[in-house]
Amino acid sequence: ASLPEPKLDSLVAHTVRGAQGIGLCPILPPHHHLRPPRRNLVRSAGWLREALERPTLAWLILTGAAAGLCLHTHSTGLLGLAILSLICILRSRAPLLRRAGQLAVMLGAALLCGGPRYIGNIVDHGNPLRADVAVMTLPQVDLNEYMHRDRGLETVADRVLNGCLKGFKKWDESGVAHWLFAAAMIFAFRQARGDDLSTIFLWVVAIYYALVVASVAAGVTVMVRNDRYALTVQPFVVYHAALFLGRFYDRLNHR
Repeated sequence: ASLPEPKLDSLVAHTVRGAQGIGLCPILPPHHHLRPPRRNLVRSAGWLREALERPTLAWLILTGAAAGLCLHTHSTGLLGLAILSLICILRSRAPLLRRAGQLAVMLGAALLCGGPRYIGNIVDHGNPLRADVAVMTLPQVDLNEYMHRDRGLETVADRVLNGCLKGFKKWDESGVAHWLFAAAMIFAFRQARGDDLSTIFLWVVAIYYALVVASVAAGVTVMVRNDRYALTVQPFVVYHAALFLGRFYDRLNHR
């Protein structure tokens, strides 16, 4: 039988946990504090599919609330929220003014759930994103230069190979997921867009890499020097890699 359409309630477990057992991503990846926001981002993307199809207040609030829960442990949650906001604007079939209203509801719910963290940062540090160790802000400490040298990002070529394409090189964090994802895009792109949920997940990956390339072209390296940003799209890459393997097995099994 052909593969059934995935269900959202089991999707998170299969993408973030189940796929680890067959080497799509590491069994014990680093940055354990990023597991909850990754799962919540997958939930939010899945609920966004429902919100775009049936743009009721409840679905928009659920989508925003799940995205807001991504904001609590790391600033990468803001990246996920920005990606979902772009998808909401680009994929909605509503008139432009109504799209803006839908986005406002989603962002409002997200900020109610995750905004207090950034208010606390403003109170404590004078900056919504700043929580650095004081020594790192000294002018004698050039943290960016150190990180570029330590992580092999000194030249433009380095930033492309070791930054933009790190998912293909960092086996300890990504396994073979990015290679399988690339194979799916080359050999089974039409099938990868087989349902609305898969399409939304493709949009997440596409927008993420568009932002990575644009930031590197502009000389901004925060997204490539910090491995946590790449983990933002890991579940979505794993999802399509797993579906590609499943379709490949299904085809072999019916020859």
